[in-house]
Amino acid sequence: MPCSVLDCGRPRAAQGYCDTHYRRLRRYGNLDAPPRPKRGECSVKKCGRQHYGGGLCQRHWQAKRLHGDPLLVADTGGRKRRAKDDCDVDGCVQPYRVRGFCDKHYRRWKQHGDPLVVIDPNAGIPWLTKGAYRILRMPRHPLARASGHVLEHRMVLFDSIGSGTHACHWCAMVTTWSNSWPKSADALVVDHLDRDRTNNVPGNLVPSCQPCNAKRANEWRGAVKALRQ
Repeated sequence: MPCSVLDCGRPRAAQGYCDTHYRRLRRYGNLDAPPRPKRGECSVKKCGRQHYGGGLCQRHWQAKRLHGDPLLVADTGGRKRRAKDDCDVDGCVQPYRVRGFCDKHYRRWKQHGDPLVVIDPNAGIPWLTKGAYRILRMPRHPLARASGHVLEHRMVLFDSIGSGTHACHWCAMVTTWSNSWPKSADALVVDHLDRDRTNNVPGNLVPSCQPCNAKRANEWRGAVKALRQ
């Protein structure tokens, strides 16, 4: 029997409709053809990229070809997930790229472990000092030295907890960024929880007073020396 839609003529598939009209009824709630996207634009909401094929841009067309859904993408771990219109970071309207972040916040997350870490665009390439601390050239940062350089671990913690005074993570002694050791006993020293001086993600850094920092360093050196004997 033919489809119940007037002048259709296709054979019935379900509920008196042909396959085409039945899919329209299930997907759109009516028998009308879906509106076509503007010529030259991707049909995915908020995409705006140039049309490539099948009403989609090249990115969404490729996702549909590989995964059967233009919004289904594979992240860096190979797992399939539904892409979002915007970056996961609150207030960011840039398009999603990978792991829920846009290009900018993904680069920050990949480099520093935190998508909200702000890096000065004029910063130079980090390098290691003799003590294995990473240094950046950031003359505009509040902690920058006269040369324009700042220790990366101090910059990351400062940007995370702010200026002013902070209690030592170990003994609660009040410390401050504005003073320096050894001139001032209350100078704020940045301590690495895992003792890895190159691991400068915010969760690995805590404010410390100099005595506690030195005590932990001596304990660590003693433990390492005992293991070597």
